[in-house]
Amino acid sequence: MFCGFFIRFAWILSVVAVAASYFAEFILKYDPCPLCLYQRYLMVSLLALLFPVWSSHSFFKILSTITATMGMTISYDHSVLQDTPFETIPTLLKELPQSYEGFSVFLTLPVASFLSFSLIIVAIILSSIKER
Repeated sequence: MFCGFFIRFAWILSVVAVAASYFAEFILKYDPCPLCLYQRYLMVSLLALLFPVWSSHSFFKILSTITATMGMTISYDHSVLQDTPFETIPTLLKELPQSYEGFSVFLTLPVASFLSFSLIIVAIILSSIKER
């Protein structure tokens, strides 16, 4: 059953993303902002949602896709806010850090989160296509 490969890939990617967020917080001593925490909560919920999908329940696939889309949207907004000049950010969002040391110059933590959520959505869609 080849469709199980894509779901397992998405689940393993979720595990790696959650582990990376905890590594950045506790080992690298980055304080997570509220948007980082929202992304983490959505990724942890994907861990719980993707596990039953291994037996190919379409309800969990739909719910997982919605959750991953929410996470992708939040991480996109987070990466855009990160590059916005501080003076133009609304007052409520000024507690967000203005610069992250990411994994490289171009791959910051919000961008890595965006890529993870995107790959999870692609894996869920591919598993649904391969089922038919």
